Amino acid sequence: MHIDDVYLDALFQKVFQVQEEMKSYCLAGDSPVASIDDLTYAISQMYQRPINRSEVRGRKFEHVDSFLLRWKDRCDIIVNRNLLEPEFRFACAKELCHILLDEEEDWSPDGVTTISTLLRDHELEVFTDGDHAPTKRLVWEHLALFAAAEFLYPNYQLEQDRKGLISGVLSIEEIAKTRDLPILRVKMLHNEGNYQIFCEARERVQKKMKVSCETVSV
Repeated sequence: MHIDDVYLDALFQKVFQVQEEMKSYCLAGDSPVASIDDLTYAISQMYQRPINRSEVRGRKFEHVDSFLLRWKDRCDIIVNRNLLEPEFRFACAKELCHILLDEEEDWSPDGVTTISTLLRDHELEVFTDGDHAPTKRLVWEHLALFAAAEFLYPNYQLEQDRKGLISGVLSIEEIAKTRDLPILRVKMLHNEGNYQIFCEARERVQKKMKVSCETVSV
């Protein structure tokens, strides 16, 4: 899937902003891996809006990991408690990142249609081998996943694990177990195309921020 550099740069700018916010507000702000509670608090402070999390169980949620409800005065995150712990944490982080990344024009009061559209777009992406322009909704879903990874799987860990993966010392399954991450997300992050695109975007934004800071200091 091709994602425009404008969206990628916006992702990392907001991720870096939250990381700075966490250093200011959260006791564990310097922790290499963000806790869901600290991430929730930092984003809530940034947007001056309460964020509530509810955990649900039952068969009617077996095909849904999580979703986000936005109201004028708050955001509610609903997460499937039947998920294994790594999947549960990642699902929470992904919905929090939707609060960061989604634009107001993308918000929809029709949750069923939103999910159905995402599934249709994902099927189109799979069965056409990505040979079409992705919808903005699908792009935003992928960006939320990668933003979540920035908080739960810091870049220095990714680089360490990648060396082990390339040398054959580590497997995707071993990385997922060690880092307490879903196997599917570890595969996604170590996909060659994804890895290259996001490394370039991360470095690009870091350089821009460095230049900006130097300009201000002068």
